[in-house]
Amino acid sequence: MRKVISLLHMSLDGFVAGPKGEMGWINLDSELYKDATKLKDNIDTAIYGRVVYYMMKNYWPTVLTQENPDEISLNHAKWVEGVRKIVFSKTINEELWNNTIQIKDNIKEEVTKMKNEDGKDMMIFGSPSIVQTFINLDLLDEFKIYLNPVVLGKGIPMFANISDKLNLKLKDSHTYSSGVIKLIYEVKR
Repeated sequence: MRKVISLLHMSLDGFVAGPKGEMGWINLDSELYKDATKLKDNIDTAIYGRVVYYMMKNYWPTVLTQENPDEISLNHAKWVEGVRKIVFSKTINEELWNNTIQIKDNIKEEVTKMKNEDGKDMMIFGSPSIVQTFINLDLLDEFKIYLNPVVLGKGIPMFANISDKLNLKLKDSHTYSSGVIKLIYEVKR
């Protein structure tokens, strides 16, 4: 069975973005960026909420048209263009980015079908409200959290609106020279 993995950057006090969605506090040095881009080798479906979907759709295609993009960004842009994308939104009513499927309803049923398909794992990029929904529907299998050495004080919390306790098992961790700590947890069932 395919897994659904959440990939996110988080502040020490549990926020994934500032109060207005700011993410300039994320420390994404070259060591971490190279490590994170390797994750795509085991992923064939990118999952987004509406906000992150538009961020990705409005940024990555532009890398493909830049005159001299760095190799890591170019490779990631090509991957994002070609990968199957799922956006969870009830409000998008326009032509979707290539290889994108929109899911408006029946999340548990639709994701369960996808988890039972042949293929690689699926990854939720950011999208805290989608992660929270997946947690509450028992659809999430793993967290890849990049814990940044910053306290925001306020912002968009990662673990809001969780209805039940979620037991986790630490699978791996790594500390980068920037002070960011990668934590990989699997959901214990």
